[in-house]
Amino acid sequence: PPPTTASSDTITASPPAEPTLDLAVMQQELSELKDTLAQYIRQSTPDIEQVRLALQSAEAERDNATGELKKLQRKNTLTALAEKNGFNDLEFLDFLLQKNNIAIDDSSNLEQFMQKLRQTHPRYFVLPIKSGSGSRPGNAIGNGYADSGLTRREAVEFLLAAAPEVL
Repeated sequence: PPPTTASSDTITASPPAEPTLDLAVMQQELSELKDTLAQYIRQSTPDIEQVRLALQSAEAERDNATGELKKLQRKNTLTALAEKNGFNDLEFLDFLLQKNNIAIDDSSNLEQFMQKLRQTHPRYFVLPIKSGSGSRPGNAIGNGYADSGLTRREAVEFLLAAAPEVL
């Protein structure tokens, strides 16, 4: 159909009335809300940051203490093992156990390893040695033969008499 032109006798419909919004007022309220939020974040951030730093510090301290405790427990166990078997180099024992993947709480493997180690590296074990020749404590000879009243020849004969036999 052809377009109709509006005449003075026709009434045109207007769109429904919307509430008028003042854009400037809304922008002002939004700006105030942003400022309030920024102020709140500035006030609470240092507190949160302090708590976070304290927590990190406590975690690091806990981890260090746990590591130190494990080291001390291992050292105590190794010390007891070394004393029990007469091993005289604790650091070398720890190195050998780590190198051979021997757990210090596995007693059966540990005993076998210590027996093998005694056979292969006897110099690291304390050997029962009886005292040999030499002057006897408390004898005048031990303090010097001149004070004992013996001649030099008598002192040497006395020392040779106390010497062990060589086979």
